[in-house]
Amino acid sequence: IIQDSHHPAMELEEPVFIDSENLISLRHVKECVRKSDNLVVLLTPGLFSRPWCLLEIAVAWQYGINIVPVLIQRPGIRFEYPTESFYSRLRAGSLFSEAEWRPLEM
Repeated sequence: IIQDSHHPAMELEEPVFIDSENLISLRHVKECVRKSDNLVVLLTPGLFSRPWCLLEIAVAWQYGINIVPVLIQRPGIRFEYPTESFYSRLRAGSLFSEAEWRPLEM
């Protein structure tokens, strides 16, 4: 997209937001997701162990942003869907420690 100056996406403030490259703060992540038309979620083994990934999914859901799950299949990589235990810990607020959120609270 960046190489094609006539691409319609070039008119956008941020044509593509990649959280691993643009992870500044939770506020910035939420703002980028709210401005999105789609949230592409790569279903990889570490997805649900990253607080900002869960935040992105929750914000997209809250604002009616299309969520596009993409299952990544490679030898040695296997995505596992969340268990009931995961959801229980998530609801209880015990999935992540305060220390895991702290670096993102800038």
